[in-house]
Amino acid sequence: MAGSSTADDRAAQTGGATVTDPTLNEMLRDAGFEVSQAGRERWRRRLATPIRAEALEEGRRMRDRARGHAA
Repeated sequence: MAGSSTADDRAAQTGGATVTDPTLNEMLRDAGFEVSQAGRERWRRRLATPIRAEALEEGRRMRDRARGHAA
């Protein structure tokens, strides 16, 4: 099966080292953001707020226009 990559193939390519995905905090820190517990709590509250029906409808209209459907 040419071109396929299994976990064993990847391990061989990296000298047996396990390649791990960076955590979200590491990515944010690399981008210049310092994550605090207070910031996490603010975002959790904001994300817990339901999306207004008008905003959902606008999103549906935009999606339909992008797909070429009549608005």
